[in-house]
Amino acid sequence: MKNESMDRSEEGWMKTRYRWILICAVVLNPFYAESTIRINEIMYDPFSGWDEWVEIINEGTDVQNLRGWTLNDATGRQALISARDVVIKPGDYLVLAPSVHSCDGYPWAISVLGIDRFPRLNNDADCVVLKNGLGECVDSVSYKKEWGGGRGISLERIGFSSFSKSENWGGSTHTMGATPGRLNSISGPVSEAGLNVTITPNPFSPDGDGQDDRSFITVTSPWRRSVLRVRIFSIRGRLVRTLAGGSDSGPSSRFEWDGLDDQSRPSAIGIYVVYAEACGPGNAILKKRVTLVLAGRL
Repeated sequence: MKNESMDRSEEGWMKTRYRWILICAVVLNPFYAESTIRINEIMYDPFSGWDEWVEIINEGTDVQNLRGWTLNDATGRQALISARDVVIKPGDYLVLAPSVHSCDGYPWAISVLGIDRFPRLNNDADCVVLKNGLGECVDSVSYKKEWGGGRGISLERIGFSSFSKSENWGGSTHTMGATPGRLNSISGPVSEAGLNVTITPNPFSPDGDGQDDRSFITVTSPWRRSVLRVRIFSIRGRLVRTLAGGSDSGPSSRFEWDGLDDQSRPSAIGIYVVYAEACGPGNAILKKRVTLVLAGRL
């Protein structure tokens, strides 16, 4: 009877112990379910006077908390992201940087979290590792300069359907050299029907009345990266305006025409031709012509 009583006592103690462990796991660590935080953009070689930074995004549908998380590099150096609650809502971006002012040079609103002892990133190659409060790897990127980016140009992630490999990354094609806090320039849907050009409004009337004074031209290609030329010709073939003269482009680029030619002179009322040409992998070339009407006041 005594042994049976002891066995029951030990069994009860073990059950109580496991319940306590389970309670601790749920109560003390409520934020370590499968994470949907991903490394989305890396500025590893900024211009002189600018800071390095790493952008992360919550690509899931649940709120994520970064309390106790760390940012690490290839040497194992780690920086605590925050000892307090830092919540990222679904679809939101957050830039991790040495200072909250690290992205002040970009002309749009950016959510930046300043981190003490931010890891110094190598320009030739490095590994950026994001770990949760349990020390578990949430996401990592082992990049090389051959992937893209470079002096003043960030390394952007294309999508989340594949792992963090070279084919899923590329240098930013944005005019600012990076897109912290917003959609990456080389991500997003690509055209499945070759080169596509959409124009709105069309017709437009740049007469200064505040209505339809500019026409917006969107060019979508089937490639993540291409060299793009967009020019506007008169109906007789005379070059009027160059909107892109061979610039790096992502899958979608947007331009606007205010009715002025390359010498800033007003163009005449009439029909014009928007001619877009994209050069992609293997020097493949796609071309598209779309008419645009410059109208006057009715």
